[in-house]
Amino acid sequence: IDRQLSSDDRRARHAEVASALERRSSDDAALLFTHHAGAGNGARAAIWAIAAAERSEQQLAFDQAARFYRSALGQDRSAIDAVRALARLAEAGMPLQESTIYLEHAARARARLAMIEAGDNIDQKTTNGSRP
Repeated sequence: IDRQLSSDDRRARHAEVASALERRSSDDAALLFTHHAGAGNGARAAIWAIAAAERSEQQLAFDQAARFYRSALGQDRSAIDAVRALARLAEAGMPLQESTIYLEHAARARARLAMIEAGDNIDQKTTNGSRP
């Protein structure tokens, strides 16, 4: 059915499901992330991705947590909580299947965090071609 919908209809369906889940006070952060992301609600998707990542960390599922944190950053580049969490996981030396890729992301996350805390404008630096 999903393939038969136009992209606008698909986004609308995801938005309806996300709204219904929130009205019912669902605590399924991963599902809420999926539907907000599908609806194009980047900021809300990032919030739920962070919640899903934190839940994954509590369950010692560090690979999954890292994926959710990266998803949060993919939805909303200003998701500072995700940046901090990536840096925290890297500093803790969590064993991850995707360790090389993860450590690269974590190093960039730490650099971004340092820039944010220093008050630099990250968006301006990334549009000028220099990336941390």
